[in-house]
Amino acid sequence: HARRLTQTVALRRVCAGLSPPPAQAPHHFTSTKEREIEKNQNMPREWPDQLRFLDILKTLRSASKSKLAELVELSTRDARSFYKHAAAILVKQIQVKRPTQRVPILYVINSLCANPGDREMGRLYAGRFAPDIVACVKAALKCPPQHIAGLRKVLDRWQKRHTFQTSVTNHISDLVKGYSGGDSS
Repeated sequence: HARRLTQTVALRRVCAGLSPPPAQAPHHFTSTKEREIEKNQNMPREWPDQLRFLDILKTLRSASKSKLAELVELSTRDARSFYKHAAAILVKQIQVKRPTQRVPILYVINSLCANPGDREMGRLYAGRFAPDIVACVKAALKCPPQHIAGLRKVLDRWQKRHTFQTSVTNHISDLVKGYSGGDSS
């Protein structure tokens, strides 16, 4: 594995117009410019709207139409390049937010996945959220009883629009039916 990694780094350096490091040269002889190029090649591109997206998520306490619309707009602006960033942030936030704030994040996920205005964008996000959607709903089910109606609306929309596979929505439906009340914190 280490040899393959060394070969990959050497290939990247050659592609970047740098000479491959000599086999016996220790790492500390690599120039600062060469290390910076290696670092940038391994780093994912940064999403320009990420800070604004996170700021809005921090203040999302309830399902405000204006905040939901802004989050969706930020998520779809450069979706081809950065949809994975938005999806990863939403999946993480629904896990770590207080239970009263989780259903509004599920509304954002719903708006992205079941967007009737742009079906291609909806399929893109639905495909990205599909592996994590059951975990997201389980996290949202820790909500207080007064929020469960919103969760059921989201589930009904996913079932009507066939946003996710039938087996997945049926499993989520079973989870919602088995809801016994969550945390109130």
